[in-house]
Amino acid sequence: MFKSLVEWLRASLREVPGFFKWFVSLLLGGLTIFVSISTCSDIGNNESKIDVYIDVFWGREDRFGLDSYGRRVDFEISVLLEERRWKYSSWEYLEIGLARDSIPMYLDGLSLFENAKGVIVVGAASQEGERDDEVNRARRRADTLGEIVRRMLGSNQELFKLILGQHDFVHNSTDTAFQRRVIIIGIMSSDSTMSTRDIKDALRDALKKEGEYSFSTDQYSTFDFYKS
Repeated sequence: MFKSLVEWLRASLREVPGFFKWFVSLLLGGLTIFVSISTCSDIGNNESKIDVYIDVFWGREDRFGLDSYGRRVDFEISVLLEERRWKYSSWEYLEIGLARDSIPMYLDGLSLFENAKGVIVVGAASQEGERDDEVNRARRRADTLGEIVRRMLGSNQELFKLILGQHDFVHNSTDTAFQRRVIIIGIMSSDSTMSTRDIKDALRDALKKEGEYSFSTDQYSTFDFYKS
């Protein structure tokens, strides 16, 4: 019941006029904490708290991909929702504020930090601007996100970066925020003999699959994947 309520509120937030969205978002965050505490108190299960938290701020999806040898890698894709996207022309700010202040508030609920073998931070830029400038901006966004995420990693977890570069020009709309989302991907399982190149191939295969939080890598200028 609590989960359904939060899903309804999250959907309703899309209809709130821009002037009030920041305030409503704060209220929704407060409600999330209240619902989480209530759920844990009633059930005594910390996992319920995490699930509700993610439903509000993150879109989460499990995918798998195969490398060139047919070996499977399981990924968990997490996308920050609504106005929590990179601010246009910035690698330091989200639309809601400074990334180093804003993003850590949302990371504690992500199970991938406990269970993943490795974590991938994604850098992407929208269609506006010159190609070289935007590819560099995408890389700087991955660097900023990587600095934040690295503090959450365990000693045996590796950090990778995926630079998608600039999104191709697709329309004249000024609403291009969806092209510069904050994306974190967990490597949940993989063969221990796989190289970085093998994981890259499996990741590319996984991201080609359709899903609720799909983003077409073919519409971005690069697919630069490496261990950080």
